[in-house]
Amino acid sequence: MDQGYIDILGGKALRDRRLYLCDELIKYLKEYDAKINTVFPDREHFFPGGYGGMYSSSAISSNFRNIWLSAGLKRDGKVKSRAYDFRHHFACANIMRWSEEGKDIHAMLPYLMRYMGHSSLESTYYYIHLIPDYFSQYRTLTASSAYVIPEVDAYEV
Repeated sequence: MDQGYIDILGGKALRDRRLYLCDELIKYLKEYDAKINTVFPDREHFFPGGYGGMYSSSAISSNFRNIWLSAGLKRDGKVKSRAYDFRHHFACANIMRWSEEGKDIHAMLPYLMRYMGHSSLESTYYYIHLIPDYFSQYRTLTASSAYVIPEVDAYEV
């Protein structure tokens, strides 16, 4: 954390990756580290499970659900938020922000792909279809190059 990043070891698809952190998150994680160190002084993992070992994905889901409900947030047949939804939100929010800033989304996607640990751009392109508001901006951004691929008649398909 002193160098502004954390290394995720054996993460998604059992791959390692490095995540760069903002100053606010570094400060928060240093406070967390000091407090959790009093409970698990010899811990092997930064985020230990209830007994000091590795935190399981089912424990993350269970704890997220408990926190969600304790906060009095809605969770019914229509709304079933998951911890994983923050990952989707992160991806979509970045794509929308880049679009609003007039950046070339296709040029930025490799950065998002790398940051999220995807093995292919196809996995990252998935997030674009999750953003209905993006399509009107996409149409505007690509209007100047629409002539590059001409329309074809049905018999030409």
